[in-house]
Amino acid sequence: MPPLAISFSNKHPAFVGHFPENPIVPGVMILDLVLEHLNQKFPDKKPSGFSHVKFLRPLIPEQIIYVTFTSISEQKVSFKCSEEMDIYVKGEIEIQ
Repeated sequence: MPPLAISFSNKHPAFVGHFPENPIVPGVMILDLVLEHLNQKFPDKKPSGFSHVKFLRPLIPEQIIYVTFTSISEQKVSFKCSEEMDIYVKGEIEIQ
């Protein structure tokens, strides 16, 4: 399966209060879409929590990044949100 794209419209209501003059995408919005994409990639698995997350770069509205997953074990998956060589978010998700 190819990497899954993530992008947020600059009209999203979160940007009204999240640095209106210089909006950045809140981390919780990125992680929410990571979980949605995890469900598409591993429909038989259920996430039980993030065991590690690192935000490396700010994401701005309308910017496209791609989510990739790598199985670590039966109970853990790593993920990376990136654009070409730039990694924006990476981490690990516990799954059941």
